[in-house]
Amino acid sequence: MVVGLGLCILGRKLFKPAICLIGMCAFVFISLLFFYSVFFNVNTQAYVGWVVLSISIILGDGVGIFLYKVSRAGVAVLAGWGGLCLGLILYSAFLYKTES
Repeated sequence: MVVGLGLCILGRKLFKPAICLIGMCAFVFISLLFFYSVFFNVNTQAYVGWVVLSISIILGDGVGIFLYKVSRAGVAVLAGWGGLCLGLILYSAFLYKTES
C-alpha cells in the first residue's frame, strides 16, 4: 500500500521505474517457481537455492531494464501478469466448484 501511495502521488514520474521493478519481481518469481518445481528435491543442498536466487535476480534486472527501455512491451507484460493473477484469484475463489 505504501508503494501504491507513492505511485499515486508521484504519478507519471515513477511509471517506468515501477515497470522495471515489477517486471524484475515477476521474472524472479516465475523463474524460482520453475526451478523449484522442476529441478529441486529434498536432497538439494541449501547453497544451490541461493545460487539460483542470485542468478534469477541478475537476469531479472536485465528483464526489468529491457521492459524499462521498451515501455509499451512492459505495459503489455504487466497487463498479462495482472490478468493471470486475477484469473488465479477468481478460480481459487469461485470457479473450482463448477463442473465441466
